[in-house]
Amino acid sequence: MAPTAPSPASSPAGRLVGVPPSNIGEQLLRLLESKEGADVGCREFTAHTLVLAARSPVFRAMFSQQNSVHVDSVGEAAFGALLHYAYADPLPMTTMAELLAAAIGDAAIGARMEAAGLLIAAADRYCMERMRLLSLVENMAFI
Repeated sequence: MAPTAPSPASSPAGRLVGVPPSNIGEQLLRLLESKEGADVGCREFTAHTLVLAARSPVFRAMFSQQNSVHVDSVGEAAFGALLHYAYADPLPMTTMAELLAAAIGDAAIGARMEAAGLLIAAADRYCMERMRLLSLVENMAFI
């Protein structure tokens, strides 16, 4: 019987090789922050059409018809959160911190609900269902 080759997950000594967790989200965020290779942008944001098209069927359709898009009806903070989500998958902690800021009284609850509504509206506008659900869940947990 012929000897078998070691499996890719084991070393010659038979010890398992540790595989680090994925950090693709961190790497893509660095790409977004560095603006390297960005091919679409405005004063406030730059991004990569391929990333946006991969994450949103709305952006995919827009970029298949034209090289530039006009983003309207989405506020700056909500669009920044959408970009962060598109590149890294979770919502940015700064946005969540804004949503979860000290809540005392009805005004604070209303402000959180309004901010969450902006995130949900941005997710709906660009058909990013997981982002919409995350925004709902995070907001509901603290009301």
